[in-house]
Amino acid sequence: MTTRYTWGAIDRNTSAEAAIHLSHQARDRLGLTSYPIDVARDVSLAELLATTSEVFNVKGFGAAGDGAADDGIAFNQARALIATNGGTVLVPPGDYLLTTAFTFGGQDNVVLWLMPGVVLTGESLPSATGNNYILDWRTAASGGLGGSAFTTAITTTHTGPHAIGGATTGTDRLALTGDFTSSGAGTTAHGTHQTGSITGASGDTAWIVGQRWANTVVTQTATENVGVIAQSYFVEPTITDALTGDVTTAATIYIAGAPTEGETNAALYVAGGDIISAGLGAYTMKEITTPSALANHARIYSKADNALYFQDGAGVEHTVTIS
Repeated sequence: MTTRYTWGAIDRNTSAEAAIHLSHQARDRLGLTSYPIDVARDVSLAELLATTSEVFNVKGFGAAGDGAADDGIAFNQARALIATNGGTVLVPPGDYLLTTAFTFGGQDNVVLWLMPGVVLTGESLPSATGNNYILDWRTAASGGLGGSAFTTAITTTHTGPHAIGGATTGTDRLALTGDFTSSGAGTTAHGTHQTGSITGASGDTAWIVGQRWANTVVTQTATENVGVIAQSYFVEPTITDALTGDVTTAATIYIAGAPTEGETNAALYVAGGDIISAGLGAYTMKEITTPSALANHARIYSKADNALYFQDGAGVEHTVTIS
């Protein structure tokens, strides 16, 4: 049987008063001890919850919450019954497998309410855009997916566009956008940070890498030119220097070090093709001692005497004379 009930009559002058009034009914109906909505921040959400009456529990639409059955169908059936003036899809504690992706279905004023103890597996949730909301009480107080914790693999068959931090665009398959301010809890800040351990298995003999870029590019069919086609494109960082001290090093690409465990070791290894410097910058080398010979490889380096040296593939060192 479909579980359907209302919050009751609400008549208050402000969204703050409405949310406070709603909190009493929410505690009574759902057995909650608190109603953690920051009304000052989530005024639109408070107003929506205070002025819409329909609440649909996905369990009433056949959601098993056992981590095995496809509960995405029940999620969407609950959403489909919400009238145009809005309502709430309530997800009680359970392990929900979303083989079928949940969508807002073009509707506005929909609240997807995830209770403590909810675990989602499978398709990721859509972005809460417009006047739709994801009230996530799993690990965060309210709103969005900022505090979400997925304990199993996240899989989506949707090929894009996707976006984190802003709206999707027709030019980006995956866009990471928006402003972010570091908490100051450490000594570094990152726009994107990938870490962890990768352990190879027997047969992984071609490569074991942290990231691999292997896109295929198909140009448009048109009578026009394309300025650049590349696997990666780096733009100089726009830096606003508000320090009273100095920025020690600023770079578009910074390589912090090189491995030493290989037969051949390098901070940057170019396996094929030419290296072309089309800019007007200088190539600066730090002085070193004569390096060990590297068979079949030539080297150019500088030593303490500020001279330029060339080492051939046999390890023979030659002074470079510029006339």
